[in-house]
Amino acid sequence: MITSYNGKESYFFGTFLLDVAAGVVAVIAIIPTAVFLGGFSFFTPWLILTPLLLFSTGVLRGGSTGNVWLKAISISAGCLLVLISRHNTTARPLVLAALTTVLPTVGGISFRRYRLLRSTSGDLGSS
Repeated sequence: MITSYNGKESYFFGTFLLDVAAGVVAVIAIIPTAVFLGGFSFFTPWLILTPLLLFSTGVLRGGSTGNVWLKAISISAGCLLVLISRHNTTARPLVLAALTTVLPTVGGISFRRYRLLRSTSGDLGSS
């Protein structure tokens, strides 16, 4: 049985600022960790760490109110700005930035909301 999450879909300025701040903290954590693991010349730590840390940020902020996609874009705003500012504005960096930032954040938010939904529904299937 599939049920929906009964969270508020409105998105307030205070929540937006908290989401952006959480994303900036994730960027601050990504940069030294990726440099420690491989430096700026080795691209793999960036492709591994960015989705993992943004997924975990999405899990942390997923319980708050707001639309999933708007929350994901606001959490990923810091990483998106860093990635876009480092490249030209052709389609390839924009697609790469969206794949490595927004989608893992949506996954983390959705995971958290699914877990909240499962914990509030209780044991519906047991007799």
